[in-house]
Amino acid sequence: MLSVARQKWLIGDEAAALEMQETWVEDNPDDLTATLALAGAYSQQDRVEPAIAQYQQALEKDAQNVTALNGLAWHLRESQPAKALEYAERAAELAPDSVLVMDTLAVVLLNNGQVERARRTIARVYQKEPNAPTVRYHRAMIEAAAGDTAVAIETLKALLGEGGEFAEKAEAQQLLAELESGR
Repeated sequence: MLSVARQKWLIGDEAAALEMQETWVEDNPDDLTATLALAGAYSQQDRVEPAIAQYQQALEKDAQNVTALNGLAWHLRESQPAKALEYAERAAELAPDSVLVMDTLAVVLLNNGQVERARRTIARVYQKEPNAPTVRYHRAMIEAAAGDTAVAIETLKALLGEGGEFAEKAEAQQLLAELESGR
């Protein structure tokens, strides 16, 4: 099912892919892989509430599932930062070498006002993945929050100057404009 759904997604028939996945998960509620795939599909479409619901269902099946913990931490980072931090820290305990998990933890720490801890965490992530656009953007965000505007601007200019696409490009452009204008 996942292979067929993935093919449908790739050819642009996202509605059919989602319908197939939703039906499968409804008919096979114990299929953790399909539940996580559906959560990921919702995340790709910025459908936060259904993604959260699927990640929570995944955690009910496996309380130690790093993907579900990380997904919940990411999606709850702004609306429920304290709860997001619980999930992010659990994921980090289980997968301390995961760049994705530690990057999420850094952003969640920032959203919880733990700027210095966020700064240390993103520095470790940046050492492992210095060319990852999302990591670079998050580093700039955290450095700006820590008061190091020069590093943030330098990082953002370099990142945006490369012209590549990444999920948070518009946010990076906005942050650069704000930092350059002194806001």
